[in-house]
Amino acid sequence: MQLSARGNHVSALSSYHQAVEMDPADAMKWFRYGETLAALDRRIEALDAFDRALELDPGYVAASGNKAVALAVLGRGDEALTVIERFMKRSPERPDGHLWRGRVLDHLGEIEQAAAAYRAYTDAHPKRSEGWQGLGHALFRLQRYQEAIEAYDAALAVDPGDRQSIREHTLAGRALKKKNP
Repeated sequence: MQLSARGNHVSALSSYHQAVEMDPADAMKWFRYGETLAALDRRIEALDAFDRALELDPGYVAASGNKAVALAVLGRGDEALTVIERFMKRSPERPDGHLWRGRVLDHLGEIEQAAAAYRAYTDAHPKRSEGWQGLGHALFRLQRYQEAIEAYDAALAVDPGDRQSIREHTLAGRALKKKNP
């Protein structure tokens, strides 16, 4: 069970800490522990947990991606991009690298490049809302509101209950009206 998905990260942290102590060879437990640490803004500790997950399972996509995002948030952009580039070189058939690259570039303020990475992901995975949501977010930041709305529409076509896309779609609509009254 993913305890942190319920939003109670402090309780989840304790549970995941116990889980990794009881079963230190389980990459998923280390990943969940790192994910929870990151949610609590304990990113340096999260990096250690993601590294442990990757030692146990070098192909763990989410651990690589979350490690890269944590590095980007800590201002270690070159390292973050290196993690993503290594993953993409090791697994070129997996377009997930484009999603994570978009997230890292977004954190680094490289919004045009982030949008291009999200576009590459949506081209490969048009039925996954996270790519459309990321693309919408990047386009919104670029003040390309109509395109952002279209990306959020695509996200909502895949996942009509995506609250973040609903909220950001509304914000993009307001911004577009303000820009073009």
